[in-house]
Amino acid sequence: YYDLAAPFPFGGMVNLSIIDLGGAWVVAEDSSGIMQPGDEVVSIAGKPMGDWLNELGRLTGITDWRSMIGRFPYYFSHLYKGEEVEVLIVDEQGSTRTI
Repeated sequence: YYDLAAPFPFGGMVNLSIIDLGGAWVVAEDSSGIMQPGDEVVSIAGKPMGDWLNELGRLTGITDWRSMIGRFPYYFSHLYKGEEVEVLIVDEQGSTRTI
């Protein structure tokens, strides 16, 4: 995720990566320690990842799904203007929580 307000030395990059595993968006890495690898991201700011990617495609004209996924971290801060964002996750034990 590219956070425009993140302090140096990160240069705006927050080390959080999620991957698409058969339609489920799963945390691969989170340097903050808030989420664990294997946690499923159900929604970001109340919208599933597919909705965010569709919005990105409409705004940018990107049609390739993989290109949208690759560019999403850089565009999210343009799509969502709030200072805080709620992320709904389901951990590997099936517990749901909002962070």
